[in-house]
Amino acid sequence: MRADPWMAATIIRRERLTSSCHIIRIRPQGTLTNLVAGQTVNLSLQPPLGVRRVSSFTVLSTHSHGEISLLIRSTGTGGVSDGLISTLEPSDTMWMGDSIPTMTLPPVVADSEILCLVAGSGISILGGLAENHTLSNADIVFVGREEDCAAIPQALTQHLVSEIPSNTPRSWTTWNSTSQGRPTEADITRLIGSQDHYAAVVVCGPDGFCRLVKETCSNMGIDDERLAVESFGTGSVPKGASTTSLVATAVIDLFGQTHAVSWPENENLLSAMLSAGLEAPYSCRAGICSTCQCSVLIGDAEMEVDLGLSDEEKAAGLTLACQLRPVSGALAVRFDSATNA
Repeated sequence: MRADPWMAATIIRRERLTSSCHIIRIRPQGTLTNLVAGQTVNLSLQPPLGVRRVSSFTVLSTHSHGEISLLIRSTGTGGVSDGLISTLEPSDTMWMGDSIPTMTLPPVVADSEILCLVAGSGISILGGLAENHTLSNADIVFVGREEDCAAIPQALTQHLVSEIPSNTPRSWTTWNSTSQGRPTEADITRLIGSQDHYAAVVVCGPDGFCRLVKETCSNMGIDDERLAVESFGTGSVPKGASTTSLVATAVIDLFGQTHAVSWPENENLLSAMLSAGLEAPYSCRAGICSTCQCSVLIGDAEMEVDLGLSDEEKAAGLTLACQLRPVSGALAVRFDSATNA
């Protein structure tokens, strides 16, 4: 792996699916390590030596000459995804980190059926299924807003089939959360059908959605070997933590914009921020890379792992959002240029 994990990349073209969702094709000016569709890359609009805001995106498909396609959704917070959609144009430059393996698809017997449940940006994992040559055996259920349900399925299927022929899904069903509400356990059970109906279940999307599907599969007797989960904002529950935890309130200064976030004591701060729709900076989510550095200004919190911080940084009050859990009921936290350079 390179000593400097960042490289420049150029936008080749952009395809609009909805007002808030685009596919962008980019060409890195370097070689990414073992990159396949379904893995994650970090992107920033700022050079690596300057102040950086970093977000992670899943690779939808790979191409010749090292080019890759990403599904980008605007968050409306002025962050990296908004810049990729509304600010940068073809031939403009951004910066890219190396690839991060995020999901191992379960082994599937040839021609066996799989169910893929995707919500929000989780639809990007379909690229991994396409390159794994299992998308044509998959029944897809896409949970999204009304505008996404109207535009994304046809456009995304056309994109994947054009890039990797013979990868049309067995079926594609949309769950319009605007009119139908969020799926319940009974809904997920009905979609799965029975314990032995599918050889594997793949789920990708926000943490709450993934937890619902995983718990439903467990209740149906589907073991973890037949389940692949990629969750946005995953937070592990500490050993011994109560399942009926107290909920703190965090007032967060995120690069100059203030947000109030509900923060359960059995969840890390990064998970709480992502669940609230904030575009928080992160990469490894394991307390190693230090991308999610922040400062606790008011209140008490504690970290589980702090390998990404030096003794000097900890002494200066820096902490890692992906490892931080609340101790007091009200906190103030700041992400700024001093902690994200």
